[in-house]
Amino acid sequence: MKGKLKIFILIAVFIILSACDIIEMPSLLVKGPSDLIESPPSGDRQKTALREKVQQLLPVNVEFVTAKHGLTKESIIVEDTNGDGELEAVVLYRENREDRNVQLLFLHEKDGEWEQLTKLETDYYLLDYFMLSDLDEDGVLEVVIGLYFSDFETEKQLLIYEWNNGNFQQVLERPYDVLDVADYNRDGREELLVIHGKKREFYNAELFQYENKELQLLDIVSLDPYAFHENVESGKLSDGHQALFIDSAIGAHSMTTEMVVFGDEGLIKLEEDMIKAKPLYSRDMNNDGVLEVGSMYIPQGWEETAFADIPFIEYYSTYSIAGDSHKVMERYTDRERRFYIEIPPVWFEKVTLNKLDNGVQLVDIASRNVLFEVRWQEKDKLAPASATILEETKDMVFYTEMEEMKGFPFAQFHLLQDEF
Repeated sequence: MKGKLKIFILIAVFIILSACDIIEMPSLLVKGPSDLIESPPSGDRQKTALREKVQQLLPVNVEFVTAKHGLTKESIIVEDTNGDGELEAVVLYRENREDRNVQLLFLHEKDGEWEQLTKLETDYYLLDYFMLSDLDEDGVLEVVIGLYFSDFETEKQLLIYEWNNGNFQQVLERPYDVLDVADYNRDGREELLVIHGKKREFYNAELFQYENKELQLLDIVSLDPYAFHENVESGKLSDGHQALFIDSAIGAHSMTTEMVVFGDEGLIKLEEDMIKAKPLYSRDMNNDGVLEVGSMYIPQGWEETAFADIPFIEYYSTYSIAGDSHKVMERYTDRERRFYIEIPPVWFEKVTLNKLDNGVQLVDIASRNVLFEVRWQEKDKLAPASATILEETKDMVFYTEMEEMKGFPFAQFHLLQDEF
């Protein structure tokens, strides 16, 4: 959103559904308006006025909702939507009533006072996507919102609202499965990437520009119709191209990742080299702004082991639009005990595992020397006198009795909970 005064206010707020609710949703937290609004640049008076107005206009026990996908992870968004130097606020919420439909409250600030512009009630229970963007570059932000009924259904509805005569009006509605708004063709303007189709028949990724209240198709590419879209991330390839990373379930356990990107010849699909044996999602593992694709391999000596008992070594790689990959991380992850051991780059593809009673060792394949060892026990038991404590949780102690190796330090051990 170029050339706009961008004031993103508040923290992500989530909703906890009641025990009787049959709809699946991410774990969410209910908070009131006073918890949602951070102090804007113009000071506490503006913050207080907005908080008081929201409290005045909405019922006491509303649930403030955030989008499951998209960059905006807030329930109250404040922007200058029409470039007049004055602010508008959009409040995303649901009322605690039987239908629990997602609603939008629009407010406008003038002379330090907030006034209601309009209140819109959708026909949907869940919020998938929300973004404010000047899609047609007319100086006015459009409201892009994706809604759906249930996590058991893939098809959702895309709605676009425009500012018109002092109000937001719905100008477009169409079905979709996955939605992203970003500058894919690198023209300095944001496009809409829409994935839509029917499972086991077809899936297409379609890139649109928004013109004259319509979506103009720029290009289209086919995706795997037998892939169930389980995780979607919008981010950068290693060469800077914008891409949509689609982690999809294949069969009972496996997963693949398709990457949709706009190249010199139009919209194309990149696909990683191998099928993942288990689900592993794409993420920016090292916080460098580039997304990595997760995969895994069977360590030496475990090839004939029953699938459920294989201690897979996970790895994450970056990709370029040319398809070149570069591994940036390897690690052994124990999800049952909630820890991982990050393998130094010098040891990539050079280690295997040896399982112990209440422990595991990483072993040099060539020399069979133990590089790293971790053991665990309940916290109420006394650790050996020679033990070096690696980490502790409420119930467990993780420790080692080996000497620390310079090339594989104890700091490579991490609790999974610390990663998030």
